[in-house]
Amino acid sequence: MGGAGAGSALRTGDVVAGATLGEMIAEGGGIRLWSAKLADGRSVVVVILLLDDAEIRAHFVAAAEEMKERGASLPGVLPVLAVDAARGAYLGDAEGQRTLMDIARIDWTQREVLVFMERLGAVVREMHEQGVVHGCLRPECVLVTPDSQPIVFNAKAFDIGEMCRTDPGAVALFATYSPPEQRFGRSASYQTDIFSLGRLFHLALMGEEPNEKDEDLPRLDVLDKKPNGIRRIVRACVAGDLDKRYDLVRELVEDIDRFRKHEPVGLPHPAFDKAAALERREKAREEAVKEGRIARGPEAIVVAEGPVEKMSQAKRVGLVVAGVLLIVVPTMIGYVTSVGSIFLSIATFFSIVPLGLASPGFGKPPLLGQVLVATAILGVLVFGDPARRAAELQAATSGFRADTLQERVAAVRVALADGETAIRQVNLDGADLSGTKMSKVELDGSSLRGANMRDVDLSQGSLWNVDVEGADFSGANLSGIIADAIINWRQAKCDERTTMPQGWECKDGRPAEAAPK
Repeated sequence: MGGAGAGSALRTGDVVAGATLGEMIAEGGGIRLWSAKLADGRSVVVVILLLDDAEIRAHFVAAAEEMKERGASLPGVLPVLAVDAARGAYLGDAEGQRTLMDIARIDWTQREVLVFMERLGAVVREMHEQGVVHGCLRPECVLVTPDSQPIVFNAKAFDIGEMCRTDPGAVALFATYSPPEQRFGRSASYQTDIFSLGRLFHLALMGEEPNEKDEDLPRLDVLDKKPNGIRRIVRACVAGDLDKRYDLVRELVEDIDRFRKHEPVGLPHPAFDKAAALERREKAREEAVKEGRIARGPEAIVVAEGPVEKMSQAKRVGLVVAGVLLIVVPTMIGYVTSVGSIFLSIATFFSIVPLGLASPGFGKPPLLGQVLVATAILGVLVFGDPARRAAELQAATSGFRADTLQERVAAVRVALADGETAIRQVNLDGADLSGTKMSKVELDGSSLRGANMRDVDLSQGSLWNVDVEGADFSGANLSGIIADAIINWRQAKCDERTTMPQGWECKDGRPAEAAPK
C-alpha cells in the first residue's frame, strides 16, 4: 500500500479543490475526512486519500468521478461536487459534523439504534438496486446528521480484495469491517456490504469497535445483554458461512421490523441460545428454592442392604393402578380448570413411586430395575408435564387467543373472577389492567409490553418469560416475583409505591438491582 500519501500533510487552512479545510472530522480505513468551506461560505466535506500508491489512488479517483456523475441519484449517498485527482481527494455536498466513529458521543438508545440501522440499510439497499456495491463500508464512511439520518460516502473507493491479495498490510487495515472472504481476495458483493452493516450494527449497540474472531456461526457473547432477536440479526449479517448470511439487505431491514413485532428473526446459535436459556432457568430455580416456593428434589437414592421381598402379582397390579391414577387425575383436573400448577405437576411426579415399585426387579441387586424404571418415568413426566400441557390445551380454546385486545382482556377478567390462576401465553400488549387483583396468578409466556399495570397485586405470582418493556407497575405489588425470569424487566416503569421483588428497588422510575446491605 506504500507509505503516507500527500493528503496526510494537509492542515487546517489549506485549500483543496477550491474548499478551505476546517476541522478534521474522522480518520481511518485509509482516508481522512475534513469539514471545509467554499469561497461563498457554503459548508462541504473533503475526503482525502492517505495511502501513497498510484494504483490505489487511480482507483479512488475513478470511484469519486463515478459518484460525481451520478449526482444526487442515490438517496442518502453523499453527492460529489469536485475531484482533485492529483491529491487523491474529493468534495462532498454535506455539512460534516460527526460520523459513526463518534458513536460513544452520540449515545443512542436501543430503539434509536434500530431506527438508524433501518435507515442505513435502506440507503445501502437502494445502492444495490441501482447496481452500486459499496465494498468498503466503515464507520468513518457514514456521516450522521443532527436528526440521525445517515449519509454514506466512499462507495467503491477501494478494491479491498485486490489490495489484500497483494499487500498483507491491507488485511490488518480492513480486518474489522470487511468479511473474511474479501480479506482472502474475493471481490465485493451484496453480502460484503451486509457483513459491514452487521459490524456497524454491533458498533452502534455497544459503543465500541467490534473485536470478534471470524466464525461460520458466530456466538457473539459480547452481545449477551442485548435481546436475543437483535443478536440473531447481527449474527445473520456477520456469519462467515455465506449460506447462513443474509443474501440481500432487504432481509436485514425486514428482520428489524419483524423484531419490533416479536416475530422470529435472524440466525440462532443452538449451543449459545440453549446455554443461555438453561442458565436463566437454573438461576431462577435456585432463587425459588431459597425463597421456599419450591422444594429441591432428592439428590441421591440410598439402596438398602439385605434381601428384597418378592412382590405378589395382585400387589403389583394395585401399584400400577395407583400410579396411573396419579397421572390421569391431575391431568384431568388441569384440563377442566386450566390450572397447570406446581401442585398438579408434583402429583404426577409421585406416580413414579408405585409404578417404579410395580416393575419387575432385574439387575444386581433386583432393586436396580425398579430404580431405573422410576427414573425413566420421572424423565417422561419432567419433560412432558401432562398436567401443565392439559391446562394449556384448555386455555388455548378460551378467549385468551381472541383477535382483539379488548376480547383478550375481557377473557382474562372472566378467568380471574372464576378463580383461575393459569393465564399463560396471552398477548396483553397495551392492556389496561390497573388495580386488578392477580395474586398468585401465572402469566408465564405472556406479553405486557406497554401495559398499564398500576396498583396491580401480582404478589407470589409468576412472570416467567413475560416481556414487560414499557409496562407501568407504579404502585403494584410484585413481592415474590422472580425478576430474573422477566424479559426487558429493566425497561419497565415503577415508583416509590411499588413493592419490588426481592433484591430490586425502584430507582429513577425504573427497576434497578438493590445495593447489597
